Amino acid sequence: MVNKSTVPIGSGKWVRMVIQAAYFERHGRDAEGLVGVGSNPEFLRESCAVHDTLYPDRIVIGAADPRVLERLIALYQPLIDQSFEPPPFLPRPEALLRCRW
Repeated sequence: MVNKSTVPIGSGKWVRMVIQAAYFERHGRDAEGLVGVGSNPEFLRESCAVHDTLYPDRIVIGAADPRVLERLIALYQPLIDQSFEPPPFLPRPEALLRCRW
């Protein structure tokens, strides 16, 4: 689970507790090791969300669980490296070679 907005400190722990409680209620066992929570605040400008998603000036991620952090890095690697094929309707800015993270 990834908190995909800027949220107060402790939100990740709260989300994890809610998910674990719901999992236990449904399955009768602990979800430890099955569910991880990470954070990825958005820095999207109004009317520029697609551009800011594909060509961010920075990516911020965080997680207490190293496995979650590895997954987030793998997910964002094409954006960090700018190794994806840009869509024809929104070409990559010439000066953008790699994203900060």
